[in-house]
Amino acid sequence: RRAQSKKNIVSGIKFVQKSIRKGDHSGIMILAGDVSPIDVISHIPILCEENQIPYCYVPSKTDLGGACGNRRSMTMLIVKPNEDYQDLFEECKTEIQNLPMPI
Repeated sequence: RRAQSKKNIVSGIKFVQKSIRKGDHSGIMILAGDVSPIDVISHIPILCEENQIPYCYVPSKTDLGGACGNRRSMTMLIVKPNEDYQDLFEECKTEIQNLPMPI
């Protein structure tokens, strides 16, 4: 929610791909697990691994949108760091990096 209030969230497939390809590698990627068809986002984890961007999955795209204070569902988003919540960002980043890799 702090990132949303500071406008440090990139959401949506088109904008996330654009951000990764431009070279913005400082954020955390969060993907929804219930995207249908899965082919829409199946290439994003590969891009994240190539660019050393930590990523994780959440169960629902509705929950992902709600966590950002948005009524619409979101398939993926990148949370970018900011001085106001740097300690929380680093804590989340280390927790995501310590998660087991999905198969």
